[in-house]
Amino acid sequence: MSISLVVAWAGSAAPTRESWQQQIAAAGLPLQLGELDESSGLEGFWSAVWQGRPSGFDWQLRPADADLGGPPGGCAAVIVGRGDNTPAALAAAAALAELMEGTLEDPQGGDTLCAHEALPWARVQITAWQQAQDEGDAPECIADRAWGPTGSRTWSRMGRVVTGLLILALLAVGLTLLLR
Repeated sequence: MSISLVVAWAGSAAPTRESWQQQIAAAGLPLQLGELDESSGLEGFWSAVWQGRPSGFDWQLRPADADLGGPPGGCAAVIVGRGDNTPAALAAAAALAELMEGTLEDPQGGDTLCAHEALPWARVQITAWQQAQDEGDAPECIADRAWGPTGSRTWSRMGRVVTGLLILALLAVGLTLLLR
């Protein structure tokens, strides 16, 4: 399973590790950013600890552009989580969006969230990811299971509910016509 997230914000200021970590802690997320290797510049693998276990995420900081989105003259960070690193990437991206008062985009799921929506969305995604891991049902990509900001588990479950409601409505119409 992997997820790629884009966080974009106005201005060219880059977050410091300390300010990002403070935002993560203020949000109550169990993520501890590792020290950033200065030789890696503004991209590479950022080691972290998620719920007491080694983790991390790939990241790249660059100017916002038409491909990544974001305001002209702004910045964008691409954050990628793979496998067991997915929750760390989700938490880091959501905290960064809130810290920089930017947007978080999930290109796989088609969601673009403003700063105050990012953390609740990430919490839902992390919970869904953990449930899938517990059930041994990890999709290749979170969006493959259509896990949206509403917290729905799968479209097939929602499809069954909608189908059932449609059948009930048709039965009601049929009975109404028969009783006339």
